Amino acid sequence: MSSVDRPVIQLVGVGKTYDMGEVKAEVLHGIDFSVDRGEFVAIVGASGSGKSTLLQIMGLLDRPTKGKVLINGIDSSKMSDDELADMRGRNIGFVFQFFNLYPTLSARGNVELPMMIQGMPSGERTRRAREILRSVGLSDKEENMPSQLSGGQKQRVSIARALAMEPALILADEPTGNLDSKTGQEVIDMIARLGKGGNRTILVITHDRHIAEHAERIVEIKDGRVISDRKNKNRRVVER
Repeated sequence: MSSVDRPVIQLVGVGKTYDMGEVKAEVLHGIDFSVDRGEFVAIVGASGSGKSTLLQIMGLLDRPTKGKVLINGIDSSKMSDDELADMRGRNIGFVFQFFNLYPTLSARGNVELPMMIQGMPSGERTRRAREILRSVGLSDKEENMPSQLSGGQKQRVSIARALAMEPALILADEPTGNLDSKTGQEVIDMIARLGKGGNRTILVITHDRHIAEHAERIVEIKDGRVISDRKNKNRRVVER
């Protein structure tokens, strides 16, 4: 199977148990699903359903207690922490609810950071950061510090940073949760447009079913289990 044909991410029997001394909390129970290249998938669930833990594991930020996670067919369970960090940096872009921007770096500096970590030459990363910021409508804000940006602008910088290494997979964790409804709609429309063309895979974690309706496929998590995995027949289509 070629790298184009295999799933971008595949979870096989993934479980997660937290050892809290005398008590063991089993948060995920044998999660199995895969996401193909170019899919836009929403993972929905109430608070405490396990979706945040699932995000950490899918993003290679945490290891499952059992089962395995494959990224582009590569089994991450066999990797060292350094190898995981390298795979994460090259293959996964993150968009967080609270932006997670470095307050001492400009908008362009925040976008350049993952490229710098991966050893991209200065001139190339500056050129690319400016290009990406222009694509998200922030070419006039590249020297602004995060404190000088609105919430929607901060999230656009976060999206631009997620695109910096041209990752195969974008993981968005409640990306509109810290925004007003109008700005949130603009951000989710932008994220939906990222998937157009079929080369970028998007996974959005959300409790908001209105946000989930943008996705091609909706996976519902409850009590650490997948209880529903369906195509979204009523998808809200966003034009370019």
